[in-house]
Amino acid sequence: MTKRELAKKIFEVSILKGEFRLRSGQISIEYFDKYLFESDPSLLRAIAEEMLQLVPTGVEGLAGLEMGGIPLVTMLSQVSGIPALVGYRRRTCAEDLFSENPVFSAIKPRHDRADNSYRLAQPSR
Repeated sequence: MTKRELAKKIFEVSILKGEFRLRSGQISIEYFDKYLFESDPSLLRAIAEEMLQLVPTGVEGLAGLEMGGIPLVTMLSQVSGIPALVGYRRRTCAEDLFSENPVFSAIKPRHDRADNSYRLAQPSR
């Protein structure tokens, strides 16, 4: 499946038409429900296989944001063989997520201020 075909399929599966009240209070006649594509195993797998091309060589762990990110990072972990970190409660920082997971307890994240991301770095010995 090409990227364009994948994008079209995601749109077709996830777009809902009707009248929807958004959190902002505004009314919309369309709503994109990410849970619809995330609950389709073959589509979720196709998305993860496409995402795999974006994972840099040498990555030792994947992390997904709560709720919507969990199915994506779980499937990406399945297709890549790279362990995934998932969480169900707010953390004050990425260090909490890493320290609570036995797979990554020896790896410490390093904050990159340039793009406000966390990178994995082996601890100094």
